[in-house]
Amino acid sequence: TLGSVCSDPSEATSFGSMLFRRGVSGARVVAPGQAKSCAGLKFASYGASTSNYTVPYATFACAIGVLPTDLEVLAKRLDQ
Repeated sequence: TLGSVCSDPSEATSFGSMLFRRGVSGARVVAPGQAKSCAGLKFASYGASTSNYTVPYATFACAIGVLPTDLEVLAKRLDQ
């Protein structure tokens, strides 16, 4: 989780922006408690798979055929 890095949801979304600026595609940052509604339906923790998460987290998409070097590039960009 991002709980050790981001203490509040606004910091988590900033982390997502930082990843995008560093050319990391396929990343998604979810901050708990960000409620949204669509077509009259309310989503308590929009973007999360459940409303029970209490800390922000990030997911990274990868595909069949990803190479170890691709993951090394991701790790380097995270370190930036």
